[in-house]
Amino acid sequence: MLGFVRNILRGGFVAASTDDPACEALEAATPKSETLPPDLVAAIESALVTWRHFEGNEDKDEASYSSAVVRIVGLGGMWRFDGIAEAAERVAKHYPDLTPQACRRAAKMIAAEIGKRNLEAHRQSSRRGGWDVLEGCPPW
Repeated sequence: MLGFVRNILRGGFVAASTDDPACEALEAATPKSETLPPDLVAAIESALVTWRHFEGNEDKDEASYSSAVVRIVGLGGMWRFDGIAEAAERVAKHYPDLTPQACRRAAKMIAAEIGKRNLEAHRQSSRRGGWDVLEGCPPW
């Protein structure tokens, strides 16, 4: 449905029904795009990334781990990032007009954004001293 609305907003025609064979033939003949839409790139760059700790179950020999939980506008709510393949499937589901290579590139952008946010969260900010050697001394 989202792809249908996006097609209309981009100036596409409106078919009488989605089950129409002519509509299916036109959709099959339409080339898929290699370039990422600007709205997808902007959504990835403004993604909300939070870190969640998941407790394991000792009875089932499951270990505890931390994972990134991501919210990207247009990709269906919050979801746990499980890797590039899963993220590429999510992008392909919400942007059916993209090629698999473009979906994989978007998934790699999501992984890079998560890495950037992780680096920012763990980078320690150092307090710089003043540039003036006599800072804090009484003026005489």
